[in-house]
Amino acid sequence: MSCTILSVIALFVFIAGIDICLGHPHFLGEKLDYGVTYLNTNCSWCSHKVVPDALSNEPCHIRQAGHFRLVESRRLMQWCDGFLWKDMDLARVMEYIQRLNLLQEAVKTLMNGVYNDPPRSCNQIYRRYKKLLGEAPQDGFYYIQPKLASYRVYCEMHGDRKGVTRVGRWGQNWDLQNMTSPDNQTYEIELLSPEDQQLIHDLHFKTAQVVCDTTLQIEARGHSVNPSTVKVIRQESLSRKIKHQKFKINNGHDYTLVELEGCEALRCSGREGSSAACGTGPEGNQLPARGNTTDPVVLASVLMKTGGNVSTFTWTGTHYYLLLK
Repeated sequence: MSCTILSVIALFVFIAGIDICLGHPHFLGEKLDYGVTYLNTNCSWCSHKVVPDALSNEPCHIRQAGHFRLVESRRLMQWCDGFLWKDMDLARVMEYIQRLNLLQEAVKTLMNGVYNDPPRSCNQIYRRYKKLLGEAPQDGFYYIQPKLASYRVYCEMHGDRKGVTRVGRWGQNWDLQNMTSPDNQTYEIELLSPEDQQLIHDLHFKTAQVVCDTTLQIEARGHSVNPSTVKVIRQESLSRKIKHQKFKINNGHDYTLVELEGCEALRCSGREGSSAACGTGPEGNQLPARGNTTDPVVLASVLMKTGGNVSTFTWTGTHYYLLLK
């Protein structure tokens, strides 16, 4: 058995609840009663031998740490922790060996699938893993190949989200509140990169859900122009050819406020008795009518610029991402 296969198996060893000495797949260690675990990665350390009863009570020393032996008459496996020989239940050892053999075959099958039939989605990874190993894989990053290109994606593997692909931004600390400056400062937040958008185009999925905790507000007063721009993707186009829209307050009139409502719509509003820029803008990119929201959208990027004391913006939160399945 190649060292590559055994290295992969070591990653999955928690399933069997044992430690493996690489190079000797039949060698099994156990966690010691005071919480120390020996995992030998130098195969020259591993050894096994059969000893007569006369030697069964001999002490072991540090040079024998990682060795094990079988006391024939007692049908007992013993493990040296560097000080004492620790008893192991042979029936339990044989059970672990059988489980390890099954695990090795499952890992081989998974590896063959990665090379010969790459998974096309997180859902396919989940189903293959569950079928072969009997339990769900861990949440985390995996490689998928929905079409010709390969992508490193984050997969959620438990609960209602098992087999779901997460695309977007998380683990952030956005904290731009009521930003205004005469110096025309610029802040750009990219939520879906071009690669993310190509992944969305390549993936075959049935459902899309936006998850966020973000706050977005873009404000213009006194006929000022707020140069901030919100670039969005129309949700209805996610599973087809992606269509973008760009929203911007070109003339704020008396008072105009564009803000994120929930996670999937932009609302335009004004003040009672004052004019607003709602419903204006280039063809195909008009702001919603006053008091209304856009059709469901996904934010792709937010380009925020301060343009004086009468134009402000706010962007706060920790995550904004899509769940695709």
